[in-house]
Amino acid sequence: MNGLAAKRLEKTRGGRSVLRGASLQVERGASLSLIGANGSGKTTLLELLAGLSRPSGGSIIWNGVDARKRPMTYRRCVGYAAHEPLIYPEWSGRQNLLFFARLRGIDNSRRQVEQELSEAGLTPFAETPARFYSRGMTQRLALARVFLRRSELLLLDEPFAGLDEESRLRLLDRLHRERERGAALILATHDAELSRQACEREARLQDGAVVFSRGSRE
Repeated sequence: MNGLAAKRLEKTRGGRSVLRGASLQVERGASLSLIGANGSGKTTLLELLAGLSRPSGGSIIWNGVDARKRPMTYRRCVGYAAHEPLIYPEWSGRQNLLFFARLRGIDNSRRQVEQELSEAGLTPFAETPARFYSRGMTQRLALARVFLRRSELLLLDEPFAGLDEESRLRLLDRLHRERERGAALILATHDAELSRQACEREARLQDGAVVFSRGSRE
């Protein structure tokens, strides 16, 4: 399959089953939203798909690469935005992005950083320490960091959290463009309307399992 295939994923923590045989598929250029109540396993599933946690069972394959057998090769393909923006508050927005770009060995890092600051509407605040950013600005910076990599697989946990209407529309447009260049997109959201606007398909999680998966515009 040209894309992601996750089969029968399981995750146990402290003797409790968090994921129970969750399966999903997303092709290159396609999109899928994960919906479900708090505690249904959305964040845990994204963490497994991002390679940040090892599944207790099941498999994750990306374009023929087994994430368990070749974890570093797999993780180089993934761009992940956690629900909590993980940025350095004492550094400016520009410093945060430059550090990440250089850490990941991104070519033309300064040019791409300036482009992402502009895309996020943060150019006027590029030299401002991130601790002075609003919740929405912090979220936009965290997403800009993910988009820097031009990742083949984008995993976004509640990416619209804290964003105003203009920023939500800007993000929807960016997600559409990311898919047009061939990236596969999976995002978790509690907002049914944003789920329909952002993604072609939905997968509902309940008690750690995918209980249905359908086209969101059917």
